[in-house]
Amino acid sequence: MQKKGYDDFINIYLNRLFTNEEKIWDIAGDKLYITISDLKVSEPMESVEICKKKELTYGGIITAQVKLVEVDKDEENPKKKPTEKVLFNKRANVGILPLMTPSASYIINGVERVVISQIIRSYGIFYGPKDFWYSFKLVPENGPWLEVSVEKNGNVVARINKSRKFSITSLLRTFGLETDESIREIFKDIVETEDDRDFIDITLKKDPTVDALSAAEHIYGKLRPGELIDPQSALDYIKGQFLLEERITVGAIARRKINAKLGLKKNLKSPEANIFDGEDLIAAIKYLLNLCNHKKGFYEDDADHLSNKRVRTMGEILYAHVQPVMRKFVKSVKGKLSVLKMDEGDHQHKITDLVNFKMIDNSIKSFFATSQLSQFLDQINPLAEIEHKRRITALGPGGLKKETAKFEVRDVHPSHYGRICPIETPEGQNIGLVIYQSLYSRINEEGFLETPALKIFREVEPKSELLIGRIAHRDIFNLDAKGNPTSEVLAKEDTQIDQKAADAIQKAYGKLNKPVKVKPYFTGEVEYISPEMDEKYVIADATTALDEYNNILNTRIAARKYGEMSTFHVNEITHMDVNLSQIFSPNT
Repeated sequence: MQKKGYDDFINIYLNRLFTNEEKIWDIAGDKLYITISDLKVSEPMESVEICKKKELTYGGIITAQVKLVEVDKDEENPKKKPTEKVLFNKRANVGILPLMTPSASYIINGVERVVISQIIRSYGIFYGPKDFWYSFKLVPENGPWLEVSVEKNGNVVARINKSRKFSITSLLRTFGLETDESIREIFKDIVETEDDRDFIDITLKKDPTVDALSAAEHIYGKLRPGELIDPQSALDYIKGQFLLEERITVGAIARRKINAKLGLKKNLKSPEANIFDGEDLIAAIKYLLNLCNHKKGFYEDDADHLSNKRVRTMGEILYAHVQPVMRKFVKSVKGKLSVLKMDEGDHQHKITDLVNFKMIDNSIKSFFATSQLSQFLDQINPLAEIEHKRRITALGPGGLKKETAKFEVRDVHPSHYGRICPIETPEGQNIGLVIYQSLYSRINEEGFLETPALKIFREVEPKSELLIGRIAHRDIFNLDAKGNPTSEVLAKEDTQIDQKAADAIQKAYGKLNKPVKVKPYFTGEVEYISPEMDEKYVIADATTALDEYNNILNTRIAARKYGEMSTFHVNEITHMDVNLSQIFSPNT
């Protein structure tokens, strides 16, 4: 887990810091620009032992290619392509990045430290109870949070980034449904019986706006009270909050969750997957209103389920720490380019005239030295060391505060099974907020915790070496030339297939390549199960009775589904636990 997070930073996030600003122009935006590309991290400057002895930082130098280009526009002929002249093109040192030692720690000023992972709320859309009815929250990767809730009187209100509330119909108007009729038309199928409340009708009666422009002005007044703005600019601003990729990035994780929850089919890779458009908003409101009317098949989300929480590893945490500094950095570069003297002799520009990498270097240093997630490595014994690297915290920047964290967040949840140890957590005010990874769990690409399980099979390819030792599910008959079963039985129901029967079955079924049905068994094939797949699978206990060929012997088996333990028929089982101790951490 530690190594993956570190590799992510070097391979993905480090370059992403600079690719967001491909060309940094001067303030006027027409004469000069700088590109910073091809970031590399050098080998460590000193060995681990020397760094510990001399109290140095074990790190490599980050270097980047800095290129300054002058753009000369032909003023007489504006259509002509402007000529570009490279004034400066050299590699420069950005700063020092502490490198990970082979034992997954960092050495900062001679002291071993470790960056622990953080568990936060996943991106996506979440429905939950609010006051008298329900509400939903949209959490994009970056951009405005939208919260829509139904008040006690049935009025549907929205908030953007915890602003003052306004009617949801005002927001729908800015998205193109300008008239009351068009809004009613879209939501007409919400009210089906007389028991259903018409929330849209109640909201329209309370909505002070009449068209897109008045709605935009009304919403802008709520977002930025006291500011004057013309209606068209207000409309562009509000639409931009949800429809411009510069302002909002929904992200692949949130888009997958939105698609699954609302039954949309947007491509995760396409540009429209990253914005939250009218189609998404209408689907989200319809789901909310159906939930309020207690329709079948609409349910609220469990905020404490691990499918709604993700783990940020070191790479992502450091990226989030350095990103705000990048804005300052770009600003300072723009300032420096604007005052750059162009008429000097041979244009001998020093790197310091162009860019100030010091702030990025200081930001990385401050993260490793002072961040809440960068801690002294526990070196009581080797086990304490390993446990410290597997620690996951809900505290820290962007996380919870221990004073305000509720009891539900700290509690053990059924979805922790095999992912988070239910026993090991500190006593005192951090109980349940600092947790430890279970023995075999791992973190997938999206940051969700997965646990391994053995796959159960019920069919075998007709090859004698695979058939030996399997138990026939029903009588296995010989086949005639046309492939139809004859009356000759090759293997009786519930008997083990021996070498002779296996050869006969291979001869009959091999030509047709027809799989043979057998009693449930498992090979060594392991599948990692993410928390959202938990409800689709029935996972048997690791103590299930087996024979020497790994066939399951009993008909009724203790297994778990939806996080509940129960007894199931053997034909319902899809997976089996890998090991009895997989639910605990190494320390437990």
